Amino acid sequence: MKQHPIFEREGNNLYCEVPINFAMAALGGEIEVPTLDGRVKLKVPSETQTGKLFRMRGKE
Repeated sequence: MKQHPIFEREGNNLYCEVPINFAMAALGGEIEVPTLDGRVKLKVPSETQTGKLFRMRGKE
């Protein structure tokens, strides 16, 4: 199967890595993340730790 340039598949789940800067991780905020249907907004809580995974249920 051909590898996708943005998404990585694991079972029925898709993953993508979206880097954020230190200020966003420390203070929180909102970022746009890619989905198969376009970009959507995701709230990043303050004090987000390195490697944190966010789940977006029902996004295709």
